[in-house]
Amino acid sequence: MEAGKASILCSCEPAAAMVFGFFLFEEIPAVLSITDLIIVLIAPAMLVLSDKKPEIVEENDHVKR
Repeated sequence: MEAGKASILCSCEPAAAMVFGFFLFEEIPAVLSITDLIIVLIAPAMLVLSDKKPEIVEENDHVKR
């Protein structure tokens, strides 16, 4: 896995902690925390959706003389 992808996926840990805190400890997150959660969850989604295989460019078999 590339370092950039790994760092984006690791940034989901604080978002998961906030969700678990909400459900397990009934903590109410602030508006800024919810905004951060949305941004952090959109980043890996964009990474996965934009991960396209590179196009294969075929070279012509013409011999230059």
